[in-house]
Amino acid sequence: MRIASIVLVLLFSLFQANVVWAQGDAQAGKARWESVAENRCQYCHGVKGEGAFGPDLAGRQLSFDQFKQAVRKPWGIMPTFPESQISDQILANFYTYLSGLPKVPTPGPWRTPLPANAPYGQRLLVETAGCAQCHGDTIAVPRMDAGAVGADFEWFKRLVYDHTASLPEHRKLLGTEVGILRMGNYSRARLPEPVLEEIWKYMRDDLKFRVPVTS
Repeated sequence: MRIASIVLVLLFSLFQANVVWAQGDAQAGKARWESVAENRCQYCHGVKGEGAFGPDLAGRQLSFDQFKQAVRKPWGIMPTFPESQISDQILANFYTYLSGLPKVPTPGPWRTPLPANAPYGQRLLVETAGCAQCHGDTIAVPRMDAGAVGADFEWFKRLVYDHTASLPEHRKLLGTEVGILRMGNYSRARLPEPVLEEIWKYMRDDLKFRVPVTS
């Protein structure tokens, strides 16, 4: 009986913890969701969570644990966002806000559509990896960052697969402020290196920015 009582107490505590997180602040979630200076989730999932490049989130019948899992260990091409980048409390606020929104019958348009007659590398960065939803179809900021340090493909891989650690190092090297990390870490399994290399070649060869000759 004593052991059974202890188990029940532990289970109740876990249940209570989940309820606390799932009760997040909808107004705080709305404010954060709409603030592209802090995060850009809406660029893929829509201004009102209606979906676009990414799936719709408004009014979805997900538990908080399912929602959290989709952010911490996502499926598809979405990058991983660790707790050091987006706290559980922020996720709870998002969850509460988005769960209270009405579902929409169809998703909205992509923020950055695929240009007509796009070359292969551009199709990959727009359609496959989704880079263009935040960076635009010519990924101007990453190209500037690469040119500033004479980057090679190894540099690019680190920035994509280990962004939350590599970007602060890059900013420190340039002597600029790190600021808020808005991009997560892509999975090598779901964004394979050969695909990433084709995107790199498009940046380097088609868009013509300076990198070492040996890269």
